[in-house]
Amino acid sequence: TQGLIHAGGLIYEGTGLYGESLIRLLEADTGDVLAEETVDESLFGEGVAGHAGRLYQLTWREEQVLVRDRGSLAETGRMTYEGGGWGLTGDGSVLWRSDGTDTLSVHDPDDFTVTATVDVRDRGTPVNRLNELELVDGQILANVWQTPWIARIEPRSGEVTGWIDGSPLMEEIGSTDPEAVLNGIAVDAGSGRLWLTGKLWPTMFEVQVVPATELPPPGVSG
Repeated sequence: TQGLIHAGGLIYEGTGLYGESLIRLLEADTGDVLAEETVDESLFGEGVAGHAGRLYQLTWREEQVLVRDRGSLAETGRMTYEGGGWGLTGDGSVLWRSDGTDTLSVHDPDDFTVTATVDVRDRGTPVNRLNELELVDGQILANVWQTPWIARIEPRSGEVTGWIDGSPLMEEIGSTDPEAVLNGIAVDAGSGRLWLTGKLWPTMFEVQVVPATELPPPGVSG
């Protein structure tokens, strides 16, 4: 899993790896695959976001975003950008892209030009390796690659306002594969239902976030 979103009562999942990347439509409660489209084998699929009836699917190194019809999943066009493609989310007005650094880029959905950048900081410390993104109640949730942590980011300032600890899910999966990291966040904006998954995981979890008593080290470093 590289990208995950909830829309119209269904879940859209973008997957990665060269020769294996695809976009697919899932039933939210069962995980049944309702439809899927493959990605050209020369492209490595990454984050996914929706906007105005369309899906946007990033590519990792190829600097292309695939634009798809949300109903059929068919590719309807492509746009280009500079840099890496990791995570993508939007608020109906703009799209935010992560590239594995501590900076989020803000894009115009019509031509994918960069209109702004936001540096993400946690108590003054840069938060690097930002990956899959999801906008929830005006805040951006971001997986931090190769950690169990999900940052909650104020998108205008880039300040981290909280953390979600995904380590219980990683323990339940029990994988020893270093590539099988937490990655994939989807939320139903109407009900607040939240789903999390990971790369190479066989399971997608619906979760409830509960308060904790302590924070991770700043920037989840150390």
